[in-house]
Amino acid sequence: MRSTEQGRPTRRTARDLALLIALTLGIHAPFIHQAFHVDDVQYLDVASNVFRNPLFPLDLQSVFEGKHLTLWAHSHPPLNSYVIAGLLLLNNRAASETFLHTAFLFFPTVITVAFYFLARRFVARPFVATALLATNPILIVCAHTLMTDIPLLAMWLCATTLFVIGISQTRNWMVYLAAMPLTAACFYAYQGFALILLLAFYAMAKRRLGFRETLVLCAPVLFIAAWQLSGYMHRGTMYASAMFEELGRRGWGRAVLKIKAGSSTLAYLGGIAVPFPFIFWRTRGSWKGSLIWVSLAVGVLGAYALPDDYSWPQRAFFAGCFGGGVALVIWTVGPLLTGASQNRLASDDLFLWVWFAGMLITCVTVFLGGVARYLLPAYPALILLFARSDEQTGNSPNRAFYGSLLAVQLVLGLGLAQADYQFAATGRREAYDFQRDYLRNNQPFLFSGEWGFRYYMTALGGKIMAEDVTGFSGELVVKSRLSLGRPFEFDRSLELLEQRTYRIRSPLRLLDVHAHAGFWSDGWGVLPFWFSRETLDEISIYRVKGK
Repeated sequence: MRSTEQGRPTRRTARDLALLIALTLGIHAPFIHQAFHVDDVQYLDVASNVFRNPLFPLDLQSVFEGKHLTLWAHSHPPLNSYVIAGLLLLNNRAASETFLHTAFLFFPTVITVAFYFLARRFVARPFVATALLATNPILIVCAHTLMTDIPLLAMWLCATTLFVIGISQTRNWMVYLAAMPLTAACFYAYQGFALILLLAFYAMAKRRLGFRETLVLCAPVLFIAAWQLSGYMHRGTMYASAMFEELGRRGWGRAVLKIKAGSSTLAYLGGIAVPFPFIFWRTRGSWKGSLIWVSLAVGVLGAYALPDDYSWPQRAFFAGCFGGGVALVIWTVGPLLTGASQNRLASDDLFLWVWFAGMLITCVTVFLGGVARYLLPAYPALILLFARSDEQTGNSPNRAFYGSLLAVQLVLGLGLAQADYQFAATGRREAYDFQRDYLRNNQPFLFSGEWGFRYYMTALGGKIMAEDVTGFSGELVVKSRLSLGRPFEFDRSLELLEQRTYRIRSPLRLLDVHAHAGFWSDGWGVLPFWFSRETLDEISIYRVKGK
């Protein structure tokens, strides 16, 4: 199926893009002052090391959760940190939150533009499809960090759009140009290799996998292989082997982690990727309505298996989210399993089904745990499948459905983003309060905690604690409960001075062990978000006892 808008740019295309870009910037611009957050600190550390070791910035010793390690084993190639380093050069090497987040608005804008042109290839109404992607709550929250998820999605959609349109319209220059964002995607995250397989599948389905397409698809593999080889020559071990060794140490292959990742991924899918009421609304006609009841029954069973400290409202919410995710997977992938005729194998639908199903499998099997942002590469395919289903069945677009979904996504996304904004600000506020009340003459101190708390404490001159840490008499020590502050043998020599609690105004929680909210990691809970008025974090301030 091809849209009637695939010719030269028209006034309608220009109008659509202007509105969509304005929507994108309007959503994200209010959050450019967000504090550094979650894993931002790792990319900032590597970016700073670019100035000291530009060829091998991952050759950097670090401490994580009290253990000594090397960022040589980092789970992402260094392109994101190179980009951040380049931006730092434009700002006198100063890591300004406002400057960096403003610069990173480039990536959600690219996502919007690239997906609009990709949607024109598959659906008749690309404007609505693109608006759904731009207002996705996961994308809205993640766009205000410096992590790789949004840049990866931007490069993913650029490469897919160029490659797919280049093949379908026999524009060879577009196929060649796709090599650049495809290679960039692989250097942003190893998930980019899944895109190589996906585009190879598309080319084979269209019977266009020739020398040109093979060359384009092999280009990122060759560049990554050369980079891995350079690392081996420098340190005697490749980046990938060090990464897998670290993942193995953390129990990457344990079945219990994969089961939990599968449960949380489905909950994220039915809770915030597409809110479950809209999933049940959209699939209410499947199996004569029985799909909803079967999925809800599965959701109830999943909720029943949750630990005892989940409340009944939390269990009910999980049942809806998990059941919605199950229903969405069955509704989306079901035709792939039941209707794979030879004719259908070459269809655009199969390409989108493989895209969506492949990324779901990747979320469960490849990563250490369940994280909502890992679903981002799957969501564009899901939107296109939704829209194509309406068009193929001859149904006119349901304005009530899409209008309501857009409104709920926008409200939920902005609400979650505001809660995350306040969450991120907590680490900066804790550091400011500690400096104001305890630090005199920039004396050294120790701290234990990760994420933004780590960045801002380090900026004050603090040293992160490791298992072999020793302190001198009278030295201050600060620990954050939420930000993975750890106990150590050294703690026996500490005298507690004060404990401070920190709250946020928003009742929404994205990461809170008491609320079982695990948007950023299912290690805190399997709910995509939840509500709480309890304390978000508590810091403990100690002094090393005299000998």
